[in-house]
Amino acid sequence: MALFTKEIHSQVVIKSSSKKVWEILKKFDKYKNWNPFMKFLEGKLVDDGNLVVYMKPPGMRGVTIKPKIFLVDEGKSFAWRGKMFMKGLFDATHYFSIEHLNNREVVFTQKEIFKGFLVPMFNGVIENTRIGFEEMNRELRKKAEKK
Repeated sequence: MALFTKEIHSQVVIKSSSKKVWEILKKFDKYKNWNPFMKFLEGKLVDDGNLVVYMKPPGMRGVTIKPKIFLVDEGKSFAWRGKMFMKGLFDATHYFSIEHLNNREVVFTQKEIFKGFLVPMFNGVIENTRIGFEEMNRELRKKAEKK
């Protein structure tokens, strides 16, 4: 039986410096104050760091995951990997990146790659997760663009 793969992403242009966006993103303890999708995130932003993340996609019950960070590029990007139950059923790799456009604008991107035997059974969850990315991106933009 083959593994299934599905990828989602969401981007937003933010009229702010990459430094300010990064500062907001790395303050996990503040997510509860502004982030409608990732309502709780605990852990350290370091390679091989363990996280606890409570996500609530729109219209769905929330879920707690415990991913591991595998990439930190200070000021530019970070990423983690998580799994449901056991590796190969429903694995997810989540990327956050900030692309510097100029001194006053960046592109913030969230991307997630889902892999596993159960991916086709979770199409609704995956779509609601993409909508959650969009909600988070909008709120990040609002927060970063405040003077």
